[in-house]
Amino acid sequence: MMLSVEKTNKADAWKIRLIVLSVILVGLVAVKITPIEAAINLIDGNNIFHRIPNTCTIQKVFGIPCPLCGMSRGFAEISHFNFLGGIYYNPFSVIFYPLSFIFITAIFILSLFNYKFKITKPRTFGWGIFVLFIVVWTVNIIWGHHS
Repeated sequence: MMLSVEKTNKADAWKIRLIVLSVILVGLVAVKITPIEAAINLIDGNNIFHRIPNTCTIQKVFGIPCPLCGMSRGFAEISHFNFLGGIYYNPFSVIFYPLSFIFITAIFILSLFNYKFKITKPRTFGWGIFVLFIVVWTVNIIWGHHS
């Protein structure tokens, strides 16, 4: 396993909580989700609230999407219960969205009990992330939406 759980002190646990809450807040603002918008979208499905323009510099300069191109728009679609829209913008957004939610929730809950995750094999973890990005990039180039 590349991750382990270890005890931490209260000060570090508070720092972890603040970072997690900041990430959540920035994420919510980034996808412009509010409960009212999500409820309206679920009821009438008109998708008028969450159109995010493509701002990928790599795509604009080189003409190919970056590995995460469309991920913000995909997350916004999923946050508004439009799972096919999430797949449309970036096929991996439907995988990363729940994994991100689970991982962020786990980090927060562990911090409440003064525990944290520790990467036990940083080199293996780094190579795993690199390979994952190459796979995501390839899939996004082939099947992702790039406009």
